[in-house]
Amino acid sequence: MNTFTSASVIIPSYKGSHKFPNTLKALEMQTFGNFEVILVVDSSADDSLEVLGRTSTKLNITIVDRPNQGRSVTRNTGAAVATRELLIFFDDDTRPEPDCVAKHILHHQHAQNSILVGAVPEDYSLMKTDFQQYKAYLSRKWTTPLEKVEGPLPEARLFLTAANFSISAHSFQQLGGFDDQLTDAEDFDLAIRAFQHGISIYFNARAIAWHDDFITCQSYIKRLQQYKSANQHLYLIKPQLYAQYPRYQRTSVNRAKRLFYSSFAQKYWIQLIDASLLHWILPRKVRYKIYDFVTTGYSL
Repeated sequence: MNTFTSASVIIPSYKGSHKFPNTLKALEMQTFGNFEVILVVDSSADDSLEVLGRTSTKLNITIVDRPNQGRSVTRNTGAAVATRELLIFFDDDTRPEPDCVAKHILHHQHAQNSILVGAVPEDYSLMKTDFQQYKAYLSRKWTTPLEKVEGPLPEARLFLTAANFSISAHSFQQLGGFDDQLTDAEDFDLAIRAFQHGISIYFNARAIAWHDDFITCQSYIKRLQQYKSANQHLYLIKPQLYAQYPRYQRTSVNRAKRLFYSSFAQKYWIQLIDASLLHWILPRKVRYKIYDFVTTGYSL
């Protein structure tokens, strides 16, 4: 049985001066206190270093400033600086619940050679627009099937979000960390490599780090398009992943479906949604279906 008694909390941040103070405040309130914090500033392109200089905190915190090279390199940089036996990763727009670090520690004390992935839902009470409420609904819809899994996630349900997960420093080094070639979809790549190395992945919906992501329809579509490009890049450099896991292979869309979705891939739909005009004239079930069509249409 592992005897993890401390952790290194790693937070990558890019232009996050308006976000990471909330993450640090949440970490100050953890019920488990034996951890260090490593905040890696991925290029000081904003006032992050100035904000950190003015921030008073009781945390044992190390600040690393490095040139912008993306999330994989930034997280790997934090892991290289870490001095503790367990690595816990949070994004800079998350707020871990007071028992979140404790849940990560407790898991690894009982599950050897594993990864724990926590939940990263949006807080309904903070989501101001109808589309933000929709995204909060989606987050829960995506993870609900994982909550029913007892024990490690099976191959058919592999899931890892780098915004809230933990892994031993030894296992992270064994996997070679995140792939520096990837600036997106890096957590999917790590999940597959972990599974191939016999490192079990668990999901705990009660290990919560709230996701303070105040998106618009336009910004969400942009993110989906970036993720699609990232997966295409991953396909080019690691085609064996897609050969082995066919559910991630690119699928063709027939002409009828493409015509249907193209009718929703129009700017006026984004404008209607971001102006919250549909909120006043359509029931939620219909609105959310339209949001599905619009985001799918643009991602195609």
